[in-house]
Amino acid sequence: MKSGRSITQLRLRSAMSEVLHAAVWCALLVGVGYGQTSQDQVDEIHSLKVRSVIEHLKQGVYGPATQEQIAEAEAGQLVPILEARFVTSQDADVKARVARSLMDLGDKGNAYWDFLVQQAKLAIESDAPSPRCFSSANCVSGHPREYLAWARAHNVTEGSQAETALYWLEGKVYLVSGDPRGIPLLREALKSPYREIVSAGVEGLARANDWDSIPLIVEACKRFHGEEVPLISHTLRQFQSDPETLAVAQAAEDQCLPPPDPIEVLKRNDGDSRFYVGKAAAKHPAETVAILKQNFVKTQDERHKAEIASALIGLGEKDDIYWDFLLRLETSLLEGEVSSAVKSDSQEKPVEGPSSYEAWAKQDREFNEMLTFVEIVDETRDPRGVRLLRRALSSPHFQGDAAAGLVRARDNDSIPLIIDLCKNASPEMARFFAMQVLVYFDDPRAQSAVDQYLSKEDAKFARGQKANGVGPLGPWPPEKVMKLK
Repeated sequence: MKSGRSITQLRLRSAMSEVLHAAVWCALLVGVGYGQTSQDQVDEIHSLKVRSVIEHLKQGVYGPATQEQIAEAEAGQLVPILEARFVTSQDADVKARVARSLMDLGDKGNAYWDFLVQQAKLAIESDAPSPRCFSSANCVSGHPREYLAWARAHNVTEGSQAETALYWLEGKVYLVSGDPRGIPLLREALKSPYREIVSAGVEGLARANDWDSIPLIVEACKRFHGEEVPLISHTLRQFQSDPETLAVAQAAEDQCLPPPDPIEVLKRNDGDSRFYVGKAAAKHPAETVAILKQNFVKTQDERHKAEIASALIGLGEKDDIYWDFLLRLETSLLEGEVSSAVKSDSQEKPVEGPSSYEAWAKQDREFNEMLTFVEIVDETRDPRGVRLLRRALSSPHFQGDAAAGLVRARDNDSIPLIIDLCKNASPEMARFFAMQVLVYFDDPRAQSAVDQYLSKEDAKFARGQKANGVGPLGPWPPEKVMKLK
C-alpha cells in the first residue's frame, strides 16, 4: 500500500453519497426519527452509531486523533472529545462532521444544529450550477455549458480553490437530513440550479417520508432535462411505506420521467441505456441481445463498451469476445498507473488541487471501470474474473474493490491472499481488510484473522453489520449466482 493513499480513499464505494459521511448516519436515524422503534432497537441503533463514530475518529474524519484519544473514546469519553473538537476546530467541514455526529449521539446542543443549518444554507443558497458533466451533449471542456457561463461571470477559474469547493456543496445538504427540523431546508434545496444539491434534498425528504414534498420534487424534475432527470426521479424510490403509498411515489417518478420503450432506449445506445436492459430483456430477450451485440461493435467509448459487454454476459452470452474485452480492459488498468493528480487528506479533501478536470474524470472513470468488472464477477462468479480480481489485490489503487468483489463472489480460495495483505499492511489497513472484507467470509481462517486484527468490540460491530445485511458494495448476502445459458 502506498503511504500517500489514505484509508478513506480505499473505503468501499457505494451508491450512497459519503461526501461528508452524513448520509450514513442519517440512515441510522430514520427508525428513531420517523418510525416506531422499541427501546432495545433504539439501544442497538445507538450502539451502532457509537461504533461508527469511533471508526471515523480512528480514520481521521474529525481531524487527527491520538491513540490516547481513541482509547478514551472507546472507554466512554467519545462525546467530550467531540465537543472539544467542535470548539477548537478551524476547518468548517470537520466542524460540521463533528456537529452531525454529536447530534446523532443524542447531544441536544443548539449550537450544533445551528452550525449545520449555516453550512447547509451555504450550499442551498448558492446560485452555482453543477460543475460535473452528466451528458456528453451538454459538455464542453469537461464542464456543462451552463456552469462555464456561470464560472466566467463569477471569475471562477479552472482548477482554482473556488472551483474545487463547488464539488463539496451537496455534502453540506446531507448535514440537515435525518432531523424533522431539516425538512424546510431540504425543500429549499429542490430549487437549486445544482442538480446534485436537488438530488440530496430529494434523498433527505424521501428518507424522512415527507409525502407532502412529492409535488415539489416533481416540479424540481421538470427543471432538468435528459440524463439529469433519472438522478432526481429515481430517488423517489427511497420513500418507505406500504404498497398503496409506494404507488404514489411511483406515479410521481413517472411524472418526472415517463418510462420510455426500453427497446428504443437500447437502440439509441446512449449512456443511460444500461438502466433499461433488464426491462427490455424481460419482454424481448432475443431482440435485446441482438441490439446489445450491435451496440458493442459500434461503441468506441471503453467504459460504455464494458457496460454493454457486462450486460451481455449477464444475459447469458457465452461468446468469449465479451469476457476477453473486459479482461483486456482491466488488465490494462492494473498494468498502468492511475492518475496521481488527485491527492487527499484523511477527510477526502484535496490537498493539492487537480491539474485539470480531466485528471479527476480519468481517475473516476478508471475506478468505475473496475467497479463494472467487479459487479459482473459478483453476478457470474466466473473463474476468469475471479483470477483477475486476485491479481488486483496487489494493486494499491484497486485492492479494496477487488477484495470486495472476491468476497461477494464467495471465493474462499482468496482468503490466504487477503490475510497476507493484512500481515504486510499497516495496522490501519489490516483493520480495514478485517472489518470490511474478511468478516464476510464464513470460513474459520477468515474469522480467526478478524479476531486477530480487530478488538473484541470492533469484531462484534463488524459481525453485527454483516448480520444486519450491510455488506461491501451492496446488501448482504449477495444475490445468488446467475444461471448462464
